[in-house]
Amino acid sequence: MMMLGAMIHAQEYESVTMTMVNGSTTVVTLSGEPTIKFADGKLIIVTGDATAEFDRQNILRLNYNVVAGVENISRDNTTIENNGSALIFNNLPSDSDIMVYDMSGRLLKNYVVNGKSFELPFDNLSSGIYIVSVNGISTKISVTR
Repeated sequence: MMMLGAMIHAQEYESVTMTMVNGSTTVVTLSGEPTIKFADGKLIIVTGDATAEFDRQNILRLNYNVVAGVENISRDNTTIENNGSALIFNNLPSDSDIMVYDMSGRLLKNYVVNGKSFELPFDNLSSGIYIVSVNGISTKISVTR
């Protein structure tokens, strides 16, 4: 079974709580059109006018607060649908980057898509929570087997 989390928007996620390796916690309140992505060994959160960066190796756990699950989502004409065995991406811009990360921020798969559509099968993913980034816009997915 596969469940698809929503795009990271303030109305769906109120904040992100990070538990750090040293035991401390950091809460980032999301507002505007926030984006959360992993790049250059960092977790980068852009919300409103502010950008917060955290070294990936210092983050033990990442929790999204006030989650709203959806079946199908869309943004800027790109749609992502869950057909039960794969994520289906439609209306992708040329040379789209699709990246799959585990929750520790490790890049598992990277695809450069030249067509308008792409299918990401779940059969290569074990049970767990993943971040799927499409051109820098992140989506949380949960795979349950």
